[in-house]
Amino acid sequence: MALSQQVPGPEKEHAPDAPRMPIARAVRQPFVPFLVFATVLLLVFVVAFVGSLPVALTPTNTPLANMPTWPLQAPGNQALSLLSLPGTQDILYTEQDGIYMARAIDSATNPSAPRQLDTPGYIYNRALPPRLTPHGEILYSGDGLWLFDLASGQSRQIASLPRDQVITSVVLSDDGSMLSWSSSPKVGPGTIRVYAGLLAQTSVVYQQEASACPCMRAFAFLHRDGAQAHRQLLLTNSRGDPRAVRFGLWSLDLDDAAASPQQLLPGNGLQGPLALAESGNMLLYSSYEGFVPAPIDGSAPSDISSLSYANSLLLTTIAAAPLQLRKAQTLLPEQGELSNSASYHWVATPRFTPDGQKLVYIEFSSDTHYPFARHSALYSVQIHGSGAQLQAQKPQLLTTASARYIELGGWLNDHILTFYADHALYALDIQQGAIAHMVSTDAYAHIFATMPARQA
Repeated sequence: MALSQQVPGPEKEHAPDAPRMPIARAVRQPFVPFLVFATVLLLVFVVAFVGSLPVALTPTNTPLANMPTWPLQAPGNQALSLLSLPGTQDILYTEQDGIYMARAIDSATNPSAPRQLDTPGYIYNRALPPRLTPHGEILYSGDGLWLFDLASGQSRQIASLPRDQVITSVVLSDDGSMLSWSSSPKVGPGTIRVYAGLLAQTSVVYQQEASACPCMRAFAFLHRDGAQAHRQLLLTNSRGDPRAVRFGLWSLDLDDAAASPQQLLPGNGLQGPLALAESGNMLLYSSYEGFVPAPIDGSAPSDISSLSYANSLLLTTIAAAPLQLRKAQTLLPEQGELSNSASYHWVATPRFTPDGQKLVYIEFSSDTHYPFARHSALYSVQIHGSGAQLQAQKPQLLTTASARYIELGGWLNDHILTFYADHALYALDIQQGAIAHMVSTDAYAHIFATMPARQA
């Protein structure tokens, strides 16, 4: 029996149980010829009726070869229109063996051949994706921190790392001038250090014993105008987990050498920051994060598949004087104790548009049984105003997904979003409901940036 696709939503509705068909009474009279004739007519009717039924939705754990042509569908399972891309931008993404660049163009009309970049020292870590600076350099981590110049094709190391340490966070300011990163012991006791400063001139700004959590790591720079721009660093608690885990929120004044982190969100609960739009310092966070089982079908990368995911969404802004969070608006309420874990909604890869006027995120549910398949949909939230006048509308369903695993990437402009789904990279126009296939990949790939196209 085919499973129906689950579409999570901000206010999830459950269809009533199908009515039970009455059981026919046993035939008491031996009218055999009549029964044979009636049976034949009934079979003809059943065949004709079944042939007229709509085809069932493909389960999300179906093998890739049997997946629908497109990984997303418009609400009501309607096909999206085809998106024409001008090929004026490039996409940058990582796979486990390196960093790649490809032209953002429809592969059906002009196939894009990805090019692997020569990035010495690079070590794949999904928790530490590379960053693109406004000056055309890729900041990446591995055995230290490196900058790759896209114009010259040359790399240079800007920070080294002791053999017994691992990098746990990398944060770049929106103008590319400031860098913060953190490190911790690979195993056992040692010191956690947070570094910050100009891009190639970072130094230790905070340190602590690894056994004395909250275990700080960098989250983002607060944006300010004038001379004090990017002098407030936001930190979060890793709880000693080297993966992309964030609980609580603190601020650290980089102009005060004696300053200690000041708490903005409690770090001992289950709430944590998700994204910061530096234009207006809009903070998206969750009041509750929970564990989601890893899908066993191999669709999700092993290093992020079994993390804690957000079960709610709240939006606020960070006031500068005094430094504090303004009253938050609830976009997606958290769920209490539910009897069926498949009814929980979880949020992944939220993305603010470049102009900060819209938020797009993936919402998914997870089956309670093997292979713990996920069922996803994309939602958008319109945002108006800023600061104390910030207003967000109710989340709206953009598309449903038939892909087994989907992850949002960077923006080509204010309304075209890139994303990964089941070994391919796509572009989605959230205004027109149009989609384009750009690149097929050998395995999981993470889109970390887009940029104006460079000459080959």
